[in-house]
Amino acid sequence: MATKLSLTGITFPDTTVQTTAASGGGGLGGVTIYTSGTNTFTIPTGKTVIKVTIVAGGGGGAYTGWSNFGGGGGGGTAFKWLTGLTPGNTLTVIAGAGGAGGNAHGSPGGTSSVASGTQTITTVSATGGGGGTGSGGSGSGGDINMTGGSGVYTYNTCTSEAWSYFGGGTVGDASASTFGAGGGAAGANMFGVGGRGQGGAGNTGGTGNAGIGGIVILEY
Repeated sequence: MATKLSLTGITFPDTTVQTTAASGGGGLGGVTIYTSGTNTFTIPTGKTVIKVTIVAGGGGGAYTGWSNFGGGGGGGTAFKWLTGLTPGNTLTVIAGAGGAGGNAHGSPGGTSSVASGTQTITTVSATGGGGGTGSGGSGSGGDINMTGGSGVYTYNTCTSEAWSYFGGGTVGDASASTFGAGGGAAGANMFGVGGRGQGGAGNTGGTGNAGIGGIVILEY
């Protein structure tokens, strides 16, 4: 069974695309959700307007020193209404991956975007959060563009957070009493989408967790 990811009541597989459509009526009647990879979306019959929501991947966390750890930045966000579309044409959709966790440094999250396929549009995108105390990513090309929260460097604490549009979380305890002098451990993973990875913890070199991947939602 596919792992599920829940956002305010919407549940969908976290590695595949899900499409739903309402029967009858006008306005927005369907939604397609992408949570990984490069994808081709075909504009549905009778649809000339699509609402796009894009969130990039979160940056990976990093262990940065004795009992110190840094979370990656949250992914950026962009919202866009695409109009004047031609049914049957295609768009290219990329959902950015979360950045890998590291020791001295975490990797940045991947960019999410909606760009031209056979349908020509101005690209809408959001950059991933920076790795290990990096800045939040930013949206571009949207009607609304938002910046994710910046990662934070912490010392023996459990309260550092960096948020994307869809959420964030808290870091794990970095104290020697929790993990012992023999080695470090990563903080617990984030919830939400596009959230930053938590930093490593412990005395001798924990490795940060990976950031959470981004998402692209197309409503039509």
